[in-house]
Amino acid sequence: MEILTPSMQGILNNPIVHWVFAIFVLVLFYDIIRRAMNQSPVDRSIFRMLKYAKQLDLRHTWSTFSPGLRETLQDKRRKYLRERGIYGLKYLEFFINTHQKAFNKRYIVQSRHVVKETTPETEMVMVHLKFSGRKGGLTIWVTREGGITSPWLIHEIYIHAMQKEELGYSLTGKSMSTRQM
Repeated sequence: MEILTPSMQGILNNPIVHWVFAIFVLVLFYDIIRRAMNQSPVDRSIFRMLKYAKQLDLRHTWSTFSPGLRETLQDKRRKYLRERGIYGLKYLEFFINTHQKAFNKRYIVQSRHVVKETTPETEMVMVHLKFSGRKGGLTIWVTREGGITSPWLIHEIYIHAMQKEELGYSLTGKSMSTRQM
């Protein structure tokens, strides 16, 4: 405080400056809490999976998948997986490493759509994710079985192609076009 001029000390000791600083800190905390509360459980499950995939933490990424998706990725009879000769966690590692750029981006939720599922006890939401100012993105289907206390789990991941004429890449190998999305 000795290096400051007397006028600067007067400004810093002014109670109004203290109130302005306190209000600034409160607004900052409010914004942080509001952003955390704005994420739905669906968003949190998706961003948790993306965080694990970005870190190449295969076991935790695998744990965010629905039982149906895990079963599909372990099915050695599926032509798409049989052609590559890798299944389960090895296939997940191959997929993440192949599309590493897609998993290393920071996404924002562009839209959410409830998908009508055939079974009444299953809820499904399709979430479109975009990264700012570029083409491409992700579409992720998330399911929940057993009511509102059940966790949301990843049902399918689709990486959009950068060009509209190209096909994107789905985790299970299903052929999808970005024109249908």
